[in-house]
Amino acid sequence: MKNFDLIVVGGGSGGLSVAERAAEYGAKVLLIERDRIGGACVNRGCVPKKVWWYAAGHAAALKDASGWGFSPQEGKDFAFNFDYADFAKRRLTYTTGIGDWYGGYLSDKGITRLVGSALLINDTQVSVDGEVYTAERIVLSPGSTPIVPPVEGAALGGTSDDVFKWTTMPQSVVLIGSGYIGVELASAMKAFGVQVTLVDMVDQPLPAFDADIRNTFVEVLEKEGIVFKGGIKVSSLVAVDGGVSVVAADGQSWTAEKVIWAVGRKPATLGLGLEAVGIKTDRGFITVDEWQQTSVTGIYAIGDVTGQMALTPVAIAAGRRLADRIWGGKAGRKLDNKYVATVVFTHPPMAMIGLTEAAARAEHGEAVKVYSSKFTPMRHLMSNNPLPVHIKLVCVGAKEEVVGVHWLGEGADEGIQGFAIAMGMGATKADFDNTIAVHPSIAEELVTLR
Repeated sequence: MKNFDLIVVGGGSGGLSVAERAAEYGAKVLLIERDRIGGACVNRGCVPKKVWWYAAGHAAALKDASGWGFSPQEGKDFAFNFDYADFAKRRLTYTTGIGDWYGGYLSDKGITRLVGSALLINDTQVSVDGEVYTAERIVLSPGSTPIVPPVEGAALGGTSDDVFKWTTMPQSVVLIGSGYIGVELASAMKAFGVQVTLVDMVDQPLPAFDADIRNTFVEVLEKEGIVFKGGIKVSSLVAVDGGVSVVAADGQSWTAEKVIWAVGRKPATLGLGLEAVGIKTDRGFITVDEWQQTSVTGIYAIGDVTGQMALTPVAIAAGRRLADRIWGGKAGRKLDNKYVATVVFTHPPMAMIGLTEAAARAEHGEAVKVYSSKFTPMRHLMSNNPLPVHIKLVCVGAKEEVVGVHWLGEGADEGIQGFAIAMGMGATKADFDNTIAVHPSIAEELVTLR
C-alpha cells in the first residue's frame, strides 16, 4: 500500500489545479487519470473548440472582404480552398502537445501520475488495477461525458467527442440540442460551408441567457442560414441513403449526412464506487457543500461532476481554493460563483455575467432598471452580411448596482472579463457612466448607455 497526503481522481482542469496547488504547499500528491491529461477541456472541448472558432472567424472575414472593396486581381484567385484535413491534423498536434507538456510539468512539481481507472474502497483508500493507495484526503474530479438519449436508433448519431475526430467536413449536419455545445458547433460548421439544422425541445436556443439577447441571437442564426427548429421532441434516428434522418414525435423529420447529439453532459462516475462509500448524489452529480465537501468527511469533489457551473475556470478556482484552505492555511477560501463571466464562442460571440432581466425581476421586482442598445457595429459597416451587436445592463436599487451584463457581438469574448472585475467590486451604473470610454469601440457603449 502506497501512502500520500492527497489522491486526486481526474486529470482535467479541476484535478490538475488542486494537485498542483497542494504540491506547491508541500503535500505528497497522487493524480489518477484514465485518459489523456487535460481532460475534456484540452482534448475534446474548450481548446479544440476555440481553435475551430478562430478558423471559422477567418472564413467569415474572407466572406466579408468583398464588401470592403477586395476583389480578385487578374491572374490571381481570391477564393480560398479550405484543407480541413490539414487543419484538423495541426489542431490535434496542438492539443496533444498541451497534454504532453503537462506530463513533464507534473513530474517537475513532484506529483505522482498514474494511468488507470480509480475505485473508491473507503474514505481514505483508492484502488487502481488491484493496487491500493491511501491518503488522508481524496478529491474527485472525473469530469463528464456527452449524453446520448435512449431513443430508437440513437447510436446513429455522434457527439461532440466524435466531431473533433473528423478529418473531413460533411455536406450537412443536424445538431440535436441548442445549448453552448450545439450552437458553437453549428456556428463553426456553417462557416466551413456545412448545411446546418439545429433541433431542440426548447423554443429558443441558450435558455440560460437573457431573453432579449437570445432573440437577437436567433436573428443572427437566420442571417447566417442556420435553420433552428424549436419545440421538437426527437423520437428516433433512422438510417437512410446518404445519411441519417431525425424523426420528431410530431412526424416532422430532417435528414443530413451526419447527426450530432448536443443535449448536455452527464457526470463520469461510472465504476468509481460512490455508492459503496456512501457518497450522496443528485441526478448522478456528486453533492457538495460550499467547501466542496461531499457527504463523506475527507472526500471532496470539484468540476463538472458536481453539477455546478460547467466551466473550466470555475473548476480551477474551486481546486485552488480547496488546496489553499487545507494546505495553505487560508481558512476562509472557497468558491464564489456570483459574478462569473461566460462566453458562447459563436460568430459573433455572446457573453454574460450575473442575472438576466427575468431573474433580476423575480428576485428584486420593481427595483430593477434595464439599459440596452442594439446596433450594427463599424466592423460590419460595409460587410455583405452585417451582424448586430446587442448589449444590456441590468441594475438594481437606488444606487443602480450592476447585477447583469449581457453582450452579443464583436469583442464580447475579450471585453466581458473586465466587467466581471467591476461587478465583483460592487460597481454601479454611476461607476460605469464615470468611466472614460475608448472611442470608437463597441465596449464604449457599455459605459455610455442612457
